[in-house]
Amino acid sequence: MIIPIILITCTSNADNVNTVANDLALNENELETTTSTTTTSTTTTSTTTTSTTTTIPQGLERSFSTFAGEDLNNEPKQWYPSLKDKCIKGENLSPNFERITIELSRGNGREFQFEPGIIFWDETFTMFYRPENGASGGVFPFKNLMVGDLLYDIHNIKDAIEGPGGHVLYDDGTNGDLVADDGIYTNTCLGLPESEINNENDSRNKIIGDMAFLNPIYRGSVPTEYLTSDVRINDIGFFINTGDWYFNSKFTTGRGIQNCYPCKILWELGIEFDFMSYISREATGGWGYSRVHDNFTGMCLYEGEGNINIRPELSEYLISDNPHTEWIGLIHNNYLHPGGFTHELLHGLAGVGCTTFPGNDLNEEFTLNYGDRMHLKDTTTINSAMTGPFWDPSRGHPYSVRIKNEKDLYREAFLTRDNNGNYFLKPYSESIAHIESDIMLYQFGLINASQVTDTYYSIAVSEISIDNCFTRPEHIDNIIYGNSQNRGLFCDSTIVNVEREVPFNIDDFINFYGEWGIEGSPNYNPEKIRVGMAYISDRAHTEAEITWHTLAFRQYQQSNEFITDITAIFGESYPTWLSATRGLGKIIMNPTLLIDVND
Repeated sequence: MIIPIILITCTSNADNVNTVANDLALNENELETTTSTTTTSTTTTSTTTTSTTTTIPQGLERSFSTFAGEDLNNEPKQWYPSLKDKCIKGENLSPNFERITIELSRGNGREFQFEPGIIFWDETFTMFYRPENGASGGVFPFKNLMVGDLLYDIHNIKDAIEGPGGHVLYDDGTNGDLVADDGIYTNTCLGLPESEINNENDSRNKIIGDMAFLNPIYRGSVPTEYLTSDVRINDIGFFINTGDWYFNSKFTTGRGIQNCYPCKILWELGIEFDFMSYISREATGGWGYSRVHDNFTGMCLYEGEGNINIRPELSEYLISDNPHTEWIGLIHNNYLHPGGFTHELLHGLAGVGCTTFPGNDLNEEFTLNYGDRMHLKDTTTINSAMTGPFWDPSRGHPYSVRIKNEKDLYREAFLTRDNNGNYFLKPYSESIAHIESDIMLYQFGLINASQVTDTYYSIAVSEISIDNCFTRPEHIDNIIYGNSQNRGLFCDSTIVNVEREVPFNIDDFINFYGEWGIEGSPNYNPEKIRVGMAYISDRAHTEAEITWHTLAFRQYQQSNEFITDITAIFGESYPTWLSATRGLGKIIMNPTLLIDVND
């Protein structure tokens, strides 16, 4: 049954929407809304919002009585940050402005906060800071890599330039500071300097530290539909205003499977997913993974621990009477792009818990997850997003080996082996380093064992060496040694000298672990992994936040090529699921397809 209901579609009055329409065209599985008469219209400083009558997609027609917020048919309150040319310090503050100040003054949360952390670059934001030295009152010059070194105070640029240096923040009750002498330094009406905006039609956006700036040409290009005043959807997931749940989890409680309020919302909407993902509306950290049910057999997924779904307290953790054994795990995406998404998904699909393979009688350095016991080690010929770059054999992580790439620049490397048994390094930037080997595709359920014909090799880090290497803490002449030079081992030779190797193949793997299989999830399809994408916030998302995440995850979901710093919308390099699996696996994010993707 499809029932009519009021849904609100957000669009913009920007004049240049059509300039990016073709680039942002949605795929064939997008949401569709019926044409109808506009019922209301309101305008803010940056956006026009209209509400239209449409229908809930089949399968989402549920009772929304359990949701917080205003009545369903009332347009919810929406806050947008002021435009740079209209901003007045201390006015049009975020709904969370006071709460952020209070929590920081209590010593909770990360010491610096942006509100909002994603804006169109013609908008403004607020910066908060709690000094580690307990300083209070007056003016504070703040410097931090996560903030960047731009002069954001476009209204007091003279003070910023002639002052003590860094970002000038205030704890004197001025410039938007809420309470003088409370130890929380604040500045409002901050924005991206015009000198950083090279071309207003440049589609590339900017990440500076933990702050994100989106080109205004994208304003109005990403519509959403309201299911309730707190839940809206588009083709890449659910944008959920969870209110106190998000705010408290950011400052005090944390968030994981034990308090998955977004899971409760999606289940009440009739959604079924294999993985849930939290995507923060701002940068609050990095990426991570939480186990729920290890539903796979015949793979090196946490040896000796058994299947986590036998835990008796799990139903309590899930905030549900239904044990939801189909839920495999939770992917945390707490940064501004999906760069670590594939890696975290692999933790749910493959572990890695190979603490004894390829054999019990070998030096532990030969085992596949030697090191931190959570990842595939770098000294194996298996390619996967579960491993990192090649580490300095003497110092290990985080000291990476750097070799020259095609541009003659020293960059990180990965291990390869030729048919003659010679080991050598290649630049880690090559896409082949991020395409999963056949033995990994087998563990994902994407190919049969008979299709895995390669022999793989493991070597011990204590039995290898590389010639012509040196450390280089500074740039010399015109040679570029890359970032974090004090953590690099720079090598002019790519040959890795190996004393001993241990070969293994798919038959060895199956003899050790058994055949691959799936339990507890009758609707699981390895070719179409269902992910409940919960874009979470403590207030209604701004248009910039929705647009940024939509563009980032739409590219991640749809691209079958390794994302490079040239092709990325947001200037980062990472494997997509399609590229990593050579097009064999897809991630289903669209809410309308999370009812049963196998129909």
